[in-house]
Amino acid sequence: MAFIPAYKHETAPVPFEYYAGVIQNLVPGTLLYLNAGKLAVAGGTVKPQFIAQHTGTIDGTQVIAVEKIKESTIYETTCSAAFTSIKIGNKVTTGTDGLTVTATTDSGIATVVDYDGTAIGSKVLVRFE
Repeated sequence: MAFIPAYKHETAPVPFEYYAGVIQNLVPGTLLYLNAGKLAVAGGTVKPQFIAQHTGTIDGTQVIAVEKIKESTIYETTCSAAFTSIKIGNKVTTGTDGLTVTATTDSGIATVVDYDGTAIGSKVLVRFE
């Protein structure tokens, strides 16, 4: 699963923004950021700025639609590691593929709001602050 907006605290739609980048096998919901003016996957401790709205490979000449990450929005994804020691309010890192969260709290960037289980693949709600 990738990141999808689960709860928005604003009623106005978030307009898409358009940028280029070089990314292979991009899927909607991938976390992205701008690196030297080009989109790149935001994984680990890199704070994401956008969520992809595109499927496929982009080669640097294509401009794709992205949705800006909002602090007021809660995002749903899955965990790529067991959440046995994670508590609500912990900040965790994201997977290197930009599609999941990990159970690593060192330099975490995604605040855990809720989760439905501790097993790998469980649904997790997070916020980026």
